[in-house]
Amino acid sequence: MGFQVGTQIDPRLNQADFSGFTNAAAIRADSQKELAGNISDAISAYQDNKKQDKEFGQIVKSSLAMTDAMMQNLPPEQAEELARFATDSGVNDLSLPMEQRAQAARQFGASLGSIIDSIKGPGEVTYMEVPGGTAVMQGGKIAKVVPSNTINFGGTPTQPVNPAAAQVASEIAELEKL
Repeated sequence: MGFQVGTQIDPRLNQADFSGFTNAAAIRADSQKELAGNISDAISAYQDNKKQDKEFGQIVKSSLAMTDAMMQNLPPEQAEELARFATDSGVNDLSLPMEQRAQAARQFGASLGSIIDSIKGPGEVTYMEVPGGTAVMQGGKIAKVVPSNTINFGGTPTQPVNPAAAQVASEIAELEKL
């Protein structure tokens, strides 16, 4: 229908309505902001998990270093038995998540500590974690320090003396890659 000459036209009707575009832009900006927040949260969660895995790896390394130090001072039969005990506890199980391996290492260390405390005498050999490795103590005095791969002050790691010790040493090397 055409307009007649002289008909009053409301000038507001000639203005285009861009509110839909404005609303769409606001919605898009909100979604991009939420996406950026989700990505940021995922990155920080990944970093936290990586940090936590590193801490768990240090616990496992410490347990394996202590086991290695003990195995070097045991006869081969007892060293293999200790390695089986470590394997059965889950410390050496690479298929387990690092958190479970760390928990197994804590339990393994507590078990070893209890065994050592129950059998040690004044001249018995005991083990203690010190900076740079594990101290082998005899009669309450440090007999030697077995260097650990967890903290290295320029020393060289000890060489395994039997197959069970070699397995523990390979576990330590595998954890070094973390």
